[in-house]
Amino acid sequence: MERTDDAACGPQARAWAAACSSSGPTHVEAFECPAGHVVFAVTDGSGPPAFVDATRGGAGMRQVQGISVSPVGEFADFRAAPRPVKEAFARVVGCVQRDPAVPLAEPKGIQPVDAQGAEGSAGTGWLAAPWCLLAGVVVAAIALGARTRSWRRRCASAGLLVGAGAALLALAHVTAGASFFHQNGHGANWIAYALGQRCPYGPGFPELFGWAARLRPARPEALVFACNAAFAASCPATAWLVARRAGAPALVAWALALGLVADPLLWRLAFTESYYVACTSLVLAATAVSLSAPTLRAWSPRFLGAQVAAGLLAAQAARVHPVGWIAIAVAPFAQLATPGGWKRSSRHAAISLSAIGATVGAAAGQAVIALLRGATGAQYVPEVRHGYAQDLAIVPAVGAGAVLLVALLPALRTRRLPRVAYAALAVIASAIGVSLLGIDVDWVKAAHAHLFAASFVAAAVGLAQPWMRRPTGVRAAAAVVAILAAANAVTHARWALALPTDALELRMALAWREQVPPGSRLVAVETAGITAVELPLYGRQRDLSAPVVRLDAHGPPPALPSFGDRVYWARTSLCTTQGARAWCDAVEASAVLEPVDVAEVPARPSTHAVTYDADPVRVGLYRVVGAR
Repeated sequence: MERTDDAACGPQARAWAAACSSSGPTHVEAFECPAGHVVFAVTDGSGPPAFVDATRGGAGMRQVQGISVSPVGEFADFRAAPRPVKEAFARVVGCVQRDPAVPLAEPKGIQPVDAQGAEGSAGTGWLAAPWCLLAGVVVAAIALGARTRSWRRRCASAGLLVGAGAALLALAHVTAGASFFHQNGHGANWIAYALGQRCPYGPGFPELFGWAARLRPARPEALVFACNAAFAASCPATAWLVARRAGAPALVAWALALGLVADPLLWRLAFTESYYVACTSLVLAATAVSLSAPTLRAWSPRFLGAQVAAGLLAAQAARVHPVGWIAIAVAPFAQLATPGGWKRSSRHAAISLSAIGATVGAAAGQAVIALLRGATGAQYVPEVRHGYAQDLAIVPAVGAGAVLLVALLPALRTRRLPRVAYAALAVIASAIGVSLLGIDVDWVKAAHAHLFAASFVAAAVGLAQPWMRRPTGVRAAAAVVAILAAANAVTHARWALALPTDALELRMALAWREQVPPGSRLVAVETAGITAVELPLYGRQRDLSAPVVRLDAHGPPPALPSFGDRVYWARTSLCTTQGARAWCDAVEASAVLEPVDVAEVPARPSTHAVTYDADPVRVGLYRVVGAR
């Protein structure tokens, strides 16, 4: 069987199938979704998939709470059917019994904005605007407006910070350029979410980027990348504000800001679709606003207003992706890093935590609960628990750190204790977050650690305050920051200069849309086992009038001429993996192919699950000119 965009399954069907997969040894995939049906592909890893159809009512082989479940195929006597078919049928029946809410009526693919009904409008229109972000900016302007400071000095600092952001974008453009970031070739999924496909991770990403994507739906990537670049450019400025409000001298704060300008990971992330950029910048901004209250009175309306504004910014980040939730929870404790006595800083931290927590709960709580109770939560919560059980090796390390901290307590002054505790909390929280996510690539681990940038900056400044009371200490602290920034730039420059294979080929694929004429059919292999390369072609929003045929490298390889007279073949990097090479070779052997846009890219896997069997990797677009 092959899939087409006209019968592509939406995210709810895929999430339901993923939840079904998590409950047993075989893999269940939402393979195809014709109107009113979901066809599931069930594999046990040792043979081709067996297909099972689910629909509402009808005369299926098995009725489960109003859902008809039937194996796909002709079986005179199902008792004599192959064992994999019977096991696949029983597996889907069991999943329907546990969760009969099979998304049979989910909108497929991406529809034009004016064609969507109430069910499909969640990601489009004015209701999907980033209201939390906009409200947070307005409340912050009101709450922080009382700060008395020279306008000339304020404008000079603002101009320099804008210049720092511009320098970051210039370096990002020269080094990494515009590309997809998401691992395993899934970057195009997030552009689809911005265009209106339901996002299973929360409504925040469509809220932030949907308006830009819909301005040019046929070629949405550039505008989404530009918006993400704006978030990246704000990071040096907000980090500077966090440092200054935590008590850092100007020289040290500027060193920290310039350190982010020289950060290779930000170069790599800037012009991409990555949600790590938005989450990192929003948490930094929330922390900067929280610390910038123009009063030391904890119950002052202006202090509380600043915390509410910070909570609105944090809520926008929480609506984007669960990956930022731990960093958001830790951020209010930045009050512990500020100058002054421990009683005042602890009181400010408690009030900040309460105000930000209440605001996030009010603005994002419903979205968080819906995610946890839905198919995405059903899939990932057990995986997180399993990861926690598997990663209990971190417990001795955390325990050793706690013992060391207790041993140091007698040597610490009272006002330093909150700062030390806050620094330990930030480090432990970030380590646990990376561990539970099961990330296996260093640059993605670093992207997750960047979510805690606000806490790391505030904690470092708080710990270093006793050594920055004299000019020599200030210069020494700035020098340390500069050395660490230079070491980071030298050590990790490859993240921006040596893009992974899937990012390079997807950059090429953006041009393929212009080279496939209307009325043609594009055939591509996009999945092979757990590896994938999803092309940036977004259903009816693209200019191609014929559906894209998205193949999975299993079962008998199809003949390219069987797809019609005007066929194009997209050879992806999956065809250079051991699991799909022979399958792709058989597909290509069925036709005479004329190269249209072919290149060789370095073999650089974006995840350890991918192993290329040749270097370089040949990818490209071909026109089918005849049969063999």
